[in-house]
Amino acid sequence: MSYPDTGRPTPEKHIQPFVQQVKYVFKYMFLWEVDSEEPVYKDNWAPESFVSGMITLRGGIQGTIALGFSPPMACQLTSYLLERRIHQINDDVSDAVRELTNTIVGRATPRLPNMSVRLSLPSVMIGRSRPIDYPRGMNPTLVTFFSSHGQFTLEVALREVSTWGMESDSSLLTPPGTSRGSSVVF
Repeated sequence: MSYPDTGRPTPEKHIQPFVQQVKYVFKYMFLWEVDSEEPVYKDNWAPESFVSGMITLRGGIQGTIALGFSPPMACQLTSYLLERRIHQINDDVSDAVRELTNTIVGRATPRLPNMSVRLSLPSVMIGRSRPIDYPRGMNPTLVTFFSSHGQFTLEVALREVSTWGMESDSSLLTPPGTSRGSSVVF
């Protein structure tokens, strides 16, 4: 489940819009004040939380965002949204986590710097038995949030891509049909 550390963290400018929107959505949707720790670079793809909502981004920025909760917190959030008590993980909890993930990521992506981005449909993973599907060659950055109701996590693994679909690191750019070291005439 663990992949080698590649030394390629998600840039801070791509993490902050998601952190800001988590705080905003929890404040105005749930009336919860949340604080966050500093982002930490993870050395594996294992989910931090038992219930993870995920969305994949494509376009000028590619990668995966995962919002994770403990089962009690996921049930508490679902209970608040549905206005009825939820005691165990079920389809309602999956739907609520999926919708919350979609709301936060949907609000954050327009705030990413100068990028056209398309979002996948949100998905939910229950359990920790398999890794989250992050881009090859990247490990996620973890942000832990705290509230009076408990803690939850945000995992971000994003990279900018060029018009050729490769990473924007100029040392890695190679147009289609060429190999490294070959000339390109425009």
